[in-house]
Amino acid sequence: VDSKRTHANIINKVKQECPFEISTLIISHVFWPNLRKEEVNIYKPLQDYLSGEYQTAYSELKRSRTLEWNLNLGFVELDLEFEGRTLSFTVSPVQATIILCFEKSEKCHADTISNTIGLSLSQTRKKLAFWVTNGVLKETSKDMYELEKEVKETQQVVVEEMDSAMVKI
Repeated sequence: VDSKRTHANIINKVKQECPFEISTLIISHVFWPNLRKEEVNIYKPLQDYLSGEYQTAYSELKRSRTLEWNLNLGFVELDLEFEGRTLSFTVSPVQATIILCFEKSEKCHADTISNTIGLSLSQTRKKLAFWVTNGVLKETSKDMYELEKEVKETQQVVVEEMDSAMVKI
């Protein structure tokens, strides 16, 4: 309850409105076990907002406390549009960041994605496999990925434990 109230107070306090609808869960390290932390980068505008405006507002609200982000945890709800068809995905923040690498270009190399999210190339390939399996991306040559023109029906797929990789059609 306190986490929701704190989040609401922060959203009311920030000067710049977040370009995304977000909800955070603020937990104390005293009461929770160690969570799996993976150093990753998420979608830059969102990461900048969280580490800037949001964190500043939190520091002003809770003067003696600091935030430590676990950017690999949580989930993102995405609606992807393909030629008049919309697919809804609920994925990890890293999976969302990967598909957003294709926002400006229909093709992207795994090295570029790896550098963007801050994971090794082998870890990035495993994460890309989710989008390939669901027919959103295809590998056109070694480590070169491209958006599929026609996306077929997808099924629920679980890629790894912490990636909530559910697909809703």
